[in-house]
This record gives sequence, C-alpha cells and structure tokens, in this order.
Amino acid sequence: MSIPDLGAEGQRRKMVGLFTVAGVFSALGAVLLPFVAPALRRHALPYIPTTKSQVDAIVKLCRGRPGPFLDLGSGDGRIVIEVAKQLGIPSHGIELNPWLVFFSKLRAALSGPDVFKQTSFKVQDLWTVSVQEYDVIMVFGVQDMMAELDERILSKASPTARIISCEFKLPGREPTQQIQTDGSRTLWVFDVDANHPHLADANNNNNNIDKANDPRVDAM
Repeated sequence: MSIPDLGAEGQRRKMVGLFTVAGVFSALGAVLLPFVAPALRRHALPYIPTTKSQVDAIVKLCRGRPGPFLDLGSGDGRIVIEVAKQLGIPSHGIELNPWLVFFSKLRAALSGPDVFKQTSFKVQDLWTVSVQEYDVIMVFGVQDMMAELDERILSKASPTARIISCEFKLPGREPTQQIQTDGSRTLWVFDVDANHPHLADANNNNNNIDKANDPRVDAM
C-alpha cells in the first residue's frame, strides 16, 4: 500500500500561497506608488483634497475672466471640474499621479458632456509646464518650492494672468488679495500686471514722460 506524498503537495500549496501574497503586494505597490513617490522628490507635494469653501472661493476669483484655467497639481480634479461647470471656461489639470488623473477624467465624464468637453487632465511634472496661454493659474505648493516655482514657471505667465496660491505666498510678489477660508487656510491672489517687473518699468517710464510733458512741472 502506497502512502501519498504529502510533502510534495504541501510544497505546492506553499508556493501557490507565496505567489498569491507576492501578487497582492505587487498590485498594492502599483496602486500606492504614485501616492508615495512624490514624497521622495526634492519638493514633496502631498495629496491634500481642497475643501468646499476653498473651491467656492477659487471659482469666485475666476468669475468674469475669459480663461483658460490651469491647476498645477490638480489632485482629484475637483477645482478644474467646478470651474468648468460653474463658469463654462476651458479648465485644465496637471497632475503627476496617474491614478488621480484617471479618477479626474472619470469624475469629469460623470459631471456631464459639457463639463467633460471643457476639461482636460494630463499626467505631467509641473516643472515642465508652459503657462503662457493661461488666464488663471492655480497652485497648491509647499513653502520651500514657491520661490523656484515663481522663477522657473510663473514668471513666464501672461501679463494679464491671475495666479492663485493656496496656503503659501509667492516671495517677491505683493498679493492683490488675501482670502481666509476654513478659518486658518489662506488663498493668496497675485495679478501679474500688478507685479510684473517689465510692466512696472514701463509704467515708471510712462510716468516720467507724462511729467516731462506736464507744463505744471515746469512751473514749479
């Protein structure tokens, strides 16, 4: 009478179990990596969902402007979608996390064909974005990146653009508005034409020309 080889069967089950666990961890890693990877970058940008009062304030700051709107680090797309939905202007989101971009596109599709048509979301590093074409630029950065962000990206914005920064100021620029939301949270608004050095020089030159042509100056 032969005895079944329980050792071989046990080994097989053990291998199946190990492969199953490895597969689960691999799938989990693929999902979590886009959320963890930003923390490993020089400037870590965590995913922090914007509150409803912040979204409402941002939409209000975009009201009456022609667009298009750009959100640098658009997260789950809620700001982009709400701007498109309420104001009907083209709204674009740049986000490094592909899962959040996928979710944003799905969310836009579920918001209706008009919103879906007016929105776009793209997996892209914000340091490679060209902002010249945008009328309103939204950024939710961290304090130690704001100066570099302004120098490398936002300094190239259109002279008529409006920049909205959540939580942290742009050093070297004077805000045209400061809005408190949710108690301690702050939106800083920078209208580029009020901060643009070339426009400031032009305004000074125009003022000097006006003074030179003003007969009242000669009479002093």
